[in-house]
Amino acid sequence: MRPDIVHVHNTFPLLTPSVYDACADAGVPVVQTLHNYRLGCINGLLLRNGDVCEKCWTGSPYWGALHACYRDSTFGSLAASVAYARHRRADTWNTKVTRFIALCEFAAKKFEAFGIDPEKIVVKPNFAEDPGRVTDGGDRHGALFVGRLSPEKGILDLIEAWREISYPLTVIGDGPLLDEIRRRATSQVRLVGRYSGPEILREMKKAAFLVVPSRCYESSPPRVIIEAFACGLPVVGSAIGAIEEVVEKSNAGRLFAPGSADQLRATITTLISDGSALGGLSTRAREYYRQHFTPERSYEQLREIYEQCIRTAVSKSNPVGV
Repeated sequence: MRPDIVHVHNTFPLLTPSVYDACADAGVPVVQTLHNYRLGCINGLLLRNGDVCEKCWTGSPYWGALHACYRDSTFGSLAASVAYARHRRADTWNTKVTRFIALCEFAAKKFEAFGIDPEKIVVKPNFAEDPGRVTDGGDRHGALFVGRLSPEKGILDLIEAWREISYPLTVIGDGPLLDEIRRRATSQVRLVGRYSGPEILREMKKAAFLVVPSRCYESSPPRVIIEAFACGLPVVGSAIGAIEEVVEKSNAGRLFAPGSADQLRATITTLISDGSALGGLSTRAREYYRQHFTPERSYEQLREIYEQCIRTAVSKSNPVGV
């Protein structure tokens, strides 16, 4: 049975873009969601050695091989770079994909700069289930971090900032930096390890704000921010990529320079001293979720994207005057 549309999420490194050729041969339109930056970066993060890197994005894809960016493997990185170079020359993305879904405006602009036809890009963010009634911001207490304990997430910047903050911080997650965090953390920091989805939501409903100190571009508002907004939880986030975009647009948080423990400390110290500000941020976070990140809103947007792609495919197969 021939499908009406094929929706692709990630191809590299396991599923090759040959899936596009099969769809083209069958006359089936293709939608590709851009979950990361793998179209032009073999590690998908535009990050190297803890800092933003766009060498492959703006130049040769073989920089990734030189720096062994794919799993620290020179051979694996070279194989990926060869494939990337071939598809760039063939302009595979613009010729074989009907529509790209970027998860935020920041990512859309990045992919336009990379060379994707802007007319093929639409913006549709991810969503989260509505957790229901949430507590008023004035009744909350404590800061929260949820994520992988790894360098690109900025967790060490957060722990450093907290050395001079007398306010409780709960850290949910696991990762390669766990032992180092245990050594550095003060008594105000509670490390709880991995939590289930319902357990995370429980903590989000109690906390006063979430801290997202990432050092890397995010290709979408991180799911943890969407879930936080659903719980009426404001965000203190790095002024970088999708994090900066969603905090600015929602006016439901505060921003600081990525990698700056001093600025993060100052931002948090100011915020926790103003309970009325936290209450207003909480209200705006919940409202922004209801406007942009509900399952219903996501379904409406995705259905419209599919319908447009199908109409485009039909018009191409039945051109006027033929």
